[in-house]
Parts: sequence; C-alpha cells; structure tokens
Amino acid sequence: MDSLAAGQDINDPKVKSDIVRQVMPLIQDIPNAVERDTYIQQLARLLKVDERALLADHRRTSRQTHKRRTSTRAELDETTPESQTSEPRIAQPVKTLEEYCLSIIIRHPELIYRVNRALKEANLPSMSADDFQLTDHQEIFKVSLASLNQDQVEPLNFALDHLPYPLLDYADQLLIQTKDLDPYAEHVLDDLLRSVLRLREYNLNQSNNQLRFLMEDAQEQGTLRTEEYQKAIYENTLVLNKIYQALTTKMSQAFTG
Repeated sequence: MDSLAAGQDINDPKVKSDIVRQVMPLIQDIPNAVERDTYIQQLARLLKVDERALLADHRRTSRQTHKRRTSTRAELDETTPESQTSEPRIAQPVKTLEEYCLSIIIRHPELIYRVNRALKEANLPSMSADDFQLTDHQEIFKVSLASLNQDQVEPLNFALDHLPYPLLDYADQLLIQTKDLDPYAEHVLDDLLRSVLRLREYNLNQSNNQLRFLMEDAQEQGTLRTEEYQKAIYENTLVLNKIYQALTTKMSQAFTG
C-alpha cells in the first residue's frame, strides 16, 4: 500500500482506483479473515474511502473478470441472487456474527427481552433492526420481534409464516445452527449479548471512520460542517465507551441478577 501510494495524489479518484485494483486481490488471498479485515480497514483509511465501497468494487470487478473468462456461463451468472442483490458488501466476520445472532433469535425470540434488560443495565438502547447491516437480516429480526407480539401460534412458526418467500431457505439454514441450542444455558445468553455489542462496536467504528473522512474534506474545503461531524464522532465515542465497559464485565450477571 505504501509503495503504491508513494508520490501519488491519493485524492485523485483514478489513483485510488488503481491502488485498489492492485491491492485488493492480494488482501483477498490472505487466508486469515481477521488479517484480511484489518488490511481492508488500513486501505480504506489510506484512500479515505468507505470499506464497503472497497468490497463492493472488488466484488464487482471480480464478477466482471469471471464473466469475461467464462462467457458461455454469463447468462447464468446474471440470474444468480448475488448479481441481483443491492445489499451492501460487509466484512465476512460481521456477516457471520449477524447470522449467529439471528440463528438464535429466530428460534428463541424471547431472548430479545433478556438481552434488552442487560442493555438497559449498561445504559444502551434496546435491540433493533438497525443493529444489522444486511437488509435480509433486518427483515428476519423484524419478523422475529413481531412474533413476540402475538399469542396465536408459536413464535418460530409465526416467523416462518410471515417471512418473505425468498428468505425461507435462508432462515432454514440459520436454524440448522441452533437445532440443539439450550436457550437457558448461561453461555448462550452471554454469547448473544456480546455478539450484539460487537456488531454495534463495528458499526460505530465504521461510522466514525466515514465521519473523519467527511470532516477532513470539510476542513480542506473550508465548509462549516466540521463541528457537526465532530459532534457526531463524539456522540458515537460515548456509546462506544459504554459498549467497551459492558464487554469487560461479566454480562451473565445482568441476565441472572
């Protein structure tokens, strides 16, 4: 990254695109997911772009290359769900964490109440669809939450009856992960809450990174929005401090206290 950026005007969109084109394939070849995510964050900071934009551009370029090399399958590729979706591209560890949370929540949505109780103890807001980045995940959470506000059928059956048809197979895949789950095991509650906190930590850090880029641009252009961005970063940081404090405590005490 440093070698490619040396002597270059990294504010030039063409230069940014060229660096991304050369670096992203190298990052994607790294087998360790945590290391990949770290290097993507570093590249985003270097180029002052959003991580999701890097991932989306790389995936788009990869698909275009794949289509050129396998032109006989291009028509099939165009009809795949991945090529049709408008979902944001998020880091795989975050997607996995969201799926883990939902695999528990869709099967045992009553645990939302217990998570919310612990969040309240930490002076944090209750769970909401905004805790998830992917639209499909937001929809699954909303339906799971709605299943608690009725008493006609079992919550799981309600959720499966009210999920959009394209999400049913996906929901079944999530449920496989928790078929033997004991919802009253202490570690389940603890892991679920910590996962929610980790998702919020990631989302807030992403927000702060983007705000810092915007603030730097505002300072260079002499606009009056610098203080607005500073305030938003400060407010995000206050919430992050609460999250860090919650993560360092014995969270199960909040469940069983």
